[in-house]
Amino acid sequence: MATPLQQLAQWGPSWLASGQGDRLWQLAEQRWLSLQERPARRVLIVHTDAIAYLADWIAAVSAGWPVILGNPRWRRQEWEIVATQLQPQQIWGAAPIAAAAGIADPSETGWIGIATGGSSGGLRFAIQTWDRLMAAAIAFQRSPLIDGPAIAGICSLPLHHVSGLMVAVRSLVTGGSLWLLPWSELQLAESLPTCPQAVLSLVPTQLQRLLPQRSLWLQQRSLILLGGAPAWPTLLQQAQHEQLPIAPCYGATETAAFISVLAPQQFLAGDRGVGKPLAGVTIELNADQTVAIQAPSLALGYWQGPSQLQPIVDDQGFWQSGDRGEWSADHSLILLGRQGDRILSGGEKIWPLEVETALYNSSLVREVCVIGLADSEWGEVVAAAYVPQSEETTAEQMKAAIALELAAYKHPKRWLSCTALPRTSQGKIDRAAVRQFLQSTGH
Repeated sequence: MATPLQQLAQWGPSWLASGQGDRLWQLAEQRWLSLQERPARRVLIVHTDAIAYLADWIAAVSAGWPVILGNPRWRRQEWEIVATQLQPQQIWGAAPIAAAAGIADPSETGWIGIATGGSSGGLRFAIQTWDRLMAAAIAFQRSPLIDGPAIAGICSLPLHHVSGLMVAVRSLVTGGSLWLLPWSELQLAESLPTCPQAVLSLVPTQLQRLLPQRSLWLQQRSLILLGGAPAWPTLLQQAQHEQLPIAPCYGATETAAFISVLAPQQFLAGDRGVGKPLAGVTIELNADQTVAIQAPSLALGYWQGPSQLQPIVDDQGFWQSGDRGEWSADHSLILLGRQGDRILSGGEKIWPLEVETALYNSSLVREVCVIGLADSEWGEVVAAAYVPQSEETTAEQMKAAIALELAAYKHPKRWLSCTALPRTSQGKIDRAAVRQFLQSTGH
């Protein structure tokens, strides 16, 4: 099995089509040489320079050093978790913590720690390995959506996030060119590279911000992977109207990014699922509609401490994702939200995603988060924190907009207008923080 550095040597500096390929190679080779004949240490990578970040990752993984992918935008709470739980023994980049003493346990050889958060807002690390990331890349390579062996990619997502890292991994494994385009450049640059065959990966908020000024460039893409968080109906409708080759996909850090994907032709025909599993992936629905996944790219486990992992799979080898889903008529997966987000109000089950979808469909909100708050009369009541489309938008208007779409018991009883919704370090709406805010304001 070729290491990342060997793969980079095979493709040469021109592999990095966005420029500075020679610099990438020099940095990676120099770092790799510096690690030879040295005891491995648990290394934290936390550069703001994407090329330096990628070079150090390539070198460390190729040398077998355990790697922690750091986010330069972490704040005190996240840094405390990294310092006390992961205890990096070497730090490449600027971090407000000190390196721990000692060397890595041999059992950690090849570990790649990638932060995962989710709706709870907590930070923990899924442990991947190079062979598992390769398995994810090859599964996509075998997809009918890919024409030819090479997967060229445009990466505007951060490399510390699995969605950004896997853009680079897919190109590195298959020999497709890679464009590293900072998000600010993708938004504001006067001209962008054509690269029509390159796969573009976006999260919904990025797509929303690009559509007004980049619709023509987006239309020229061969494939736009859309994942990382649920996309709201009005955004998908706009993308369909613009005839964008959107491929909604589903996955997680624990699965090395997406493990199911919908073909753009199906999306443009009105399908709103996340497609069928990639090659080698099995997806099952439990009796409660929760999604269970078996895949060669599943993480080894969650970091518990030096050389200690918490397994993520059950006795049958499935990871219980906590997401809810159902099958479409052609056996494509349709997501229904998170199992743990369920609200019980007056004996009725309410799923926040359904309420959020109705509010997005009203076109009155830019962002919305629906949660359940404890209530002495109802057990829980539905509450909504939202960012209105305009300052004139009122809760009464939103109530009227969803009156015919949702049963009355599903309507929010408490409303809070916000200028922005809090997000986790992974970029997802922080439902725990929204809950605390609603509780503290008395809404």
